[in-house]
Amino acid sequence: MVPFSKSRRISAFHLSEIISKVVSTGHVGNSRSIKLQSAKCREIHKGSQKVTIEHIYAYFFFVQYGNKVHHDSRKQNDSVTNMEGTIMKIAVVAANGKEGQLVVKEALSRGDEVTAVVRGENRSAAPNAIVKDLFDLTTADLADFDVIVDAVGTWTSETLHVIPDAAKHLADILSGTDIRLIVVGGAGSLFVNKEHTLALKDTPDFLDDYKPVSAAHSKALEGLRNRSDAKWTYISPAADFQADGKRTGSYGLAGEELTTNAKGESFISYADYAIAVVDEAESGKHVGERISVYAK
Repeated sequence: MVPFSKSRRISAFHLSEIISKVVSTGHVGNSRSIKLQSAKCREIHKGSQKVTIEHIYAYFFFVQYGNKVHHDSRKQNDSVTNMEGTIMKIAVVAANGKEGQLVVKEALSRGDEVTAVVRGENRSAAPNAIVKDLFDLTTADLADFDVIVDAVGTWTSETLHVIPDAAKHLADILSGTDIRLIVVGGAGSLFVNKEHTLALKDTPDFLDDYKPVSAAHSKALEGLRNRSDAKWTYISPAADFQADGKRTGSYGLAGEELTTNAKGESFISYADYAIAVVDEAESGKHVGERISVYAK
């Protein structure tokens, strides 16, 4: 990783510069953490004139694996973990909703910095809030965040347009930036055949009551698929999305197709879905993709 022999000794100042360069090339952390890591390096080695290459390797290991305590439930997960050790700055749009509140809670439990985006009083656990209608949000409002979570949900026929409109507006104002957008999606667009010609919402047994909201979520997904200017990820839940379901701390990760567990069941709780959302927020492994999650 570092082109020095073990016998080479360098100053703490040069060590901090090396770390900055390595971080800027993407080997460790991200650009937002360069100053933090360099300053931390100087603090660690304050009073020491020389450090060995072992210090560099030890420091890299600390930065990459030691800065963040991951929730122990993730040990059971198929999901990826945030190995950069960077505290994420996450804004949750519609944080007062059931799923939004759970995403906020999950992210806070991992030490991430979370801001609620709400129209009125902030009823989530987020310590900070942007009180603004989502359609009035601008690029400047979201410029300081790493990830935006679109947790917008609605059921009435008069408001269903908000689901695709929200995804489009957020993608528009994040266009051309490195800020990632994660959309809380629907299950109806998941394919039920290998050819990807038949979606769950188009099957004979799909309940009529769910077709309008499923169509709205599907429109949001199609809108995202047609653009490459925003770093979006769309996460579909299992067929049975349980608002009051138990938090098990684990989930299965799949792709475009409806996936069942070993018992042939397709369900997931809002709480376990929130784990998946924050996992993706921290890892960024599925930019430009639709993924799906289900209870194992």
